[in-house]
Amino acid sequence: MNEIVERSSRDRPQKHWWKKIKFQLSACLIHTPKLRVLLKRVWVSCLGVLLQSLYWRVLLWNFITGNYCKCIQYNKTHWVSPVSIEYTGLTEFNIHYCKGRVITGDWDRLEKVFTRLDIYIAIEEVLSKGKSWPETEFHQRIIKKIANGQIYWNCVDEFSFNQRCRNLELLFKSIKDNGYKTQEELLQGQYFDYRKKNDEIIVSIGRDGDLLFSNSAHRLAIVKILGLEKVPIKISVRHPDWIQFIKELCSYIDKNDIPLSHDFRHPDIEDLKSSKKGETLYKIISRNISAKKGKLIDLGAGLGYFCHRFQNDGFNCYASEYSSSQLKLLEQIKKVEKYNFYITETSVFQTNYIRNNRFDVVLALNSFHYFLKTEETFNELILFLKNLDTKELYFQSPTTLSTTNRCDYKQYNPEEFVGVILEYSSLSNAELIGYTNDNTPLYKLYT
Repeated sequence: MNEIVERSSRDRPQKHWWKKIKFQLSACLIHTPKLRVLLKRVWVSCLGVLLQSLYWRVLLWNFITGNYCKCIQYNKTHWVSPVSIEYTGLTEFNIHYCKGRVITGDWDRLEKVFTRLDIYIAIEEVLSKGKSWPETEFHQRIIKKIANGQIYWNCVDEFSFNQRCRNLELLFKSIKDNGYKTQEELLQGQYFDYRKKNDEIIVSIGRDGDLLFSNSAHRLAIVKILGLEKVPIKISVRHPDWIQFIKELCSYIDKNDIPLSHDFRHPDIEDLKSSKKGETLYKIISRNISAKKGKLIDLGAGLGYFCHRFQNDGFNCYASEYSSSQLKLLEQIKKVEKYNFYITETSVFQTNYIRNNRFDVVLALNSFHYFLKTEETFNELILFLKNLDTKELYFQSPTTLSTTNRCDYKQYNPEEFVGVILEYSSLSNAELIGYTNDNTPLYKLYT
């Protein structure tokens, strides 16, 4: 991992002969600037139409092959932390030709760290450590390629490449002094090239949701060195396993027919509808919690929001899910959102597990009422409460009996359910500490 590496190969190899033809044409037209501008505009316009039609063909093909997902905004510019782009893909995908594509393969293996690329190290050495460009491995490698007839950064000789490198120093100063601007902001009022609209930092998304660098290495290197909080990105390619996960997540939301309890950070799922109920609950609990550290378990952890928040507050958090399908989704969300908590491998409602573990805090937010359905599950809940060793428990349950099945073995309103918990557990006190957005009461039960 510490070895200095070159950038990955591109999905579309550079056509140096075509670049040379364009340079020669440009040189021939240097004395006829009006014709030069006209031809350039015609070329750019035609290419823009071609790329637009290609993009819509890609989306149509995704729809035909089952790889289209309605939850994904394929053309959106997202703002993310540069820290979240840790690896580079093993293939770099050209967004002009690959935007929206779903490509299988192992191009998303996490084998190449962006900060070990020779271009990143060169920019860091020059801009932060005072080295000159010719002293860097990156500069020496590119000069050899140019000498062998290749074109890099539209440079055909050492002089033009050195000038391009010096321009990076000006770009660094501009971003440091004036902040990062999108391409649309930079081109405001100028003739707009369709390709420039997509010319942000480009990433692809791997099977586990990893944002993998694909293009604009110099800008990503600069913002990492400067420590900027957010930068705009465009997404080119996604792995089919990632598309499958997004579809499963959207299906889960549609099946439950309720918005998510909290917002996500990942760009592909950040726009999913959220009620922000989780944030409200977290704020109420954090104001009333007695323990400041220790073991916390979330029974019915859903998609892991509370474990993530309280883990950041210093708790050692455990997420428990009764449903196997829900557990699978939770495990994937933990990878995607980079959550740092434990997921219990066995059901916490198994007697031996709860006997052998003590928790400083227990969250039972809309989870206990599922155990009222049958006599068997109710007895399982009672046995769990008898063996539960904790100092405080936060409890929430549906406010009306209409929210549960009338055929359930037991039916309690929230106050009655609190009485049942106090009766069978070691907890002796209960306090109503607040209400969520939908007017559902939240209780603190403690010793």
